[in-house]
Amino acid sequence: MSEIDREAIKKRLTNFLNANEFGVVSTSGEGGQPESATVGYLANSNLDFLFLTEKTSRKVKNILKNPKVAFVVGTTKSVNTFQVEGVAEIFGQETPEYKEIFVKVSPISPAFHGPSLDMKENNLVAVKIRTTWARWRTLDISSGKADYFQLIPSSL
Repeated sequence: MSEIDREAIKKRLTNFLNANEFGVVSTSGEGGQPESATVGYLANSNLDFLFLTEKTSRKVKNILKNPKVAFVVGTTKSVNTFQVEGVAEIFGQETPEYKEIFVKVSPISPAFHGPSLDMKENNLVAVKIRTTWARWRTLDISSGKADYFQLIPSSL
């Protein structure tokens, strides 16, 4: 893939991720049982994801036992799905990771929304997913054109 192609794909993907607010994170619960939850997120230029959750959530409990997670951002208007596998890390309120996400998706933010609505500020932590594998699939329904990209984040 040429440098021009890489930059064009990265720009399209960044626009897609920035245009969406929610993703689904999946963790492994007790006995390997899958558990998923919708979260408000931020994505950085390395295609890592940040979100807030309560310290007492199943997500945190599961990540502490097994930090391997999956994360998906998808749409139905123009069929797009960005699927990630990665390693999650939990950050307390004193860290830059927490502060970065808190101002974007917390009750004090103008962008405040969704799943964080009933969270109590003093009980929050930030979760950062470091992407280890990713793929992106796009489908333009009107033209029938589909693109499929197997991505390694460091190569973009």
